[in-house]
Amino acid sequence: MTEVSHKDYIIAVQAPAYRLSDGSFATESAFVIHLKELRASLGARFRRVILIAPELTQAEYLERKPQLDVLSPERDEVVYVPSHSTSTSARSFWFG
Repeated sequence: MTEVSHKDYIIAVQAPAYRLSDGSFATESAFVIHLKELRASLGARFRRVILIAPELTQAEYLERKPQLDVLSPERDEVVYVPSHSTSTSARSFWFG
């Protein structure tokens, strides 16, 4: 019998992503491949991967859309949690 893990694997990066309305998110297509490979390598040891990363503005998303690919929490077991907007200045980021 395979034991189901309730642990999450958390990864924080500076590669930005963009939340889509259905809970899925878009990020650079090569990074999507890496995230899928990471998820597969973790197997049943972890329930899902939680990605913490900056969030693209809508304008940046539309500009970069041809280079982006989409991940879905249900299909890919990767969840996106935005850390801050890419439009946040360094001063606002550090001194809030």
